[in-house]
Amino acid sequence: MNGPLSLGALILSAAILHVGNGLVQTFLPIRMAADGFSSGAIGAMVAGHAVGFLAGCIAAPALIRRVGHIRVFATFASVTAVTTLAFAIETDAVLWTVLRLSTGFASAALFTSLESWLNACSARETRGSLISAYMLANKFALIAGQMALALPLTPIALLMAGSAIYSLCLIPLATTRSPGPDVADMRTLGLRELYAVAPAAVAGCLVAGLVNSAVIGLAPVYATLIDLPRGLTAAVVSAMQLGTLLLQWPLGHLSDRIDRRVVILVTALGALGTSAALLAGPMLPLWSLFALFAAWGGFALSIYALSIAHANDLARADQLVGLASGLLMVWAIGSTAGPLLAAAVMDRMGPAGLFAFAGVVYGALALYTGWRLAARRGVPRRRPRFVNLPATSPAVGSLDPRAPDAR
Repeated sequence: MNGPLSLGALILSAAILHVGNGLVQTFLPIRMAADGFSSGAIGAMVAGHAVGFLAGCIAAPALIRRVGHIRVFATFASVTAVTTLAFAIETDAVLWTVLRLSTGFASAALFTSLESWLNACSARETRGSLISAYMLANKFALIAGQMALALPLTPIALLMAGSAIYSLCLIPLATTRSPGPDVADMRTLGLRELYAVAPAAVAGCLVAGLVNSAVIGLAPVYATLIDLPRGLTAAVVSAMQLGTLLLQWPLGHLSDRIDRRVVILVTALGALGTSAALLAGPMLPLWSLFALFAAWGGFALSIYALSIAHANDLARADQLVGLASGLLMVWAIGSTAGPLLAAAVMDRMGPAGLFAFAGVVYGALALYTGWRLAARRGVPRRRPRFVNLPATSPAVGSLDPRAPDAR
């Protein structure tokens, strides 16, 4: 068993990585919008990351089996740092989309390596609290990275800072003595088998990918198009993460006590309602815009975790690893298509199109979940407690606290 210093090194590396993600992923669409690129071009750039992430999800287990966790993490942290500097070459939509493909692939490898390693470091009786600490550290780090955009730095300086942060995330993990876990038996479930286990969970993960990746990627464009300055844009976007910090735990604990699909239904309706309110974004005072973004994030960014928890209620012990991997794949498929679809709606409707898209998709999830409630009875009330999972890194689904210790 690994000591607290090793566990702290893993969590610290993840937090530093999320600071870089918060800075770079928020800066890029703001820069493209300021330079006059269309919503479609920006959506393609955002989708490029999702396509790369999907490819990375497929390739990462084989890479880790071949060279080990530390080497994979070091390699792709370096790839991310170098790629971040390459964004400074020129603000070009095609170049930036290709670069985001690279960062997406690297992100999947980084988080698969990091989170499976964290899973191996934790004992069954402490895994839930450890993952909770990991989630909180990551969310605060992501907000810190987004808020760094308010600093009076030039675009090149921001990219240099992002590259440096990605390089720094290597230090804690590269100096730990923790052994990597055995991942030789990792596999995925087919989509048909996945859907047979938990239809509502599959729908929730797909919608989370479709909408959440689009809104996180294009919200800076939305804020720029309604004439918010860069500093306020970063604050409004960070409000989504603040909202999920405030609401995800209460929603999760409620789902421990009643049918989780009821909570998913209520949460989808909350995302629908706040999306409808945000259609009037250009006419809203700043305080209400901030509050609505926080409420939207609290509802929408909680649905992935609730869906994973519901699926794990229904799965057998021998299905847990394949279930987590398969639902991650569903999320990645949705996150590939979502930014492109949302950007197309924005091109037709303007900034309000982003939340028109979100509202329609979450309305469809609410209808489907209601139908599933009528079609199948809920699981027994005696079940493991809810564990918080991040919207920004769904690969953590592999860290289910009921999974056998990887030793």
